[in-house]
Amino acid sequence: MSLLENLLYGFISGVSSFIPVSSYGHQAVFRQIIGQAQRNPISDLFVHLAIILSLLVCCNADINIYLRDFSNKRYS
Repeated sequence: MSLLENLLYGFISGVSSFIPVSSYGHQAVFRQIIGQAQRNPISDLFVHLAIILSLLVCCNADINIYLRDFSNKRYS
């Protein structure tokens, strides 16, 4: 897959992780649309990285609160 296809693949997987639908189903449909029948380990790596990045971006405020509370409790 090209870089653009990998980015779209990761974006679709990351966005579909937040909705109560199978993200694997979206990945399979996207692979069929672009004509790639088999899974590629590099593409899977990009998908997982995109999911982690989307979680960090969307939950950044909550993560900061939890880390601040944890550090305050640890040193008090």
